[in-house]
Amino acid sequence: SPAVAGDQIFFGLRDVKILSLDINTGLILWEFDTGTNILSSPAVEDGVLYIASGNGKLYALDALTGEERWNYMTNGWISSSPTITESTVAITSFDTDLHVVDKKCKRVRYQVLMFF
Repeated sequence: SPAVAGDQIFFGLRDVKILSLDINTGLILWEFDTGTNILSSPAVEDGVLYIASGNGKLYALDALTGEERWNYMTNGWISSSPTITESTVAITSFDTDLHVVDKKCKRVRYQVLMFF
């Protein structure tokens, strides 16, 4: 599922790219290559686009430019979509963990094993 912010629409492709399009014209504003499939839906807040990929990374991209602000590496493929709170981004990974990442310091706040 795509995400929309202002005049931009964001989505990931199975061909490794994240795209930003002008919502009115459909013109590509920027693209970002992750090097692997994107199965997650993006989330956007305060000018930052959060999206995960099959390489195990959660990306934070500048929504206007597509420039990478930071990334967080898990130990497994990510197909879940990021959930945003005021200070964190949460995702689940095929490493069987829930990862809760601090948006400002870009480090994991905590991980929870989902299978016992």
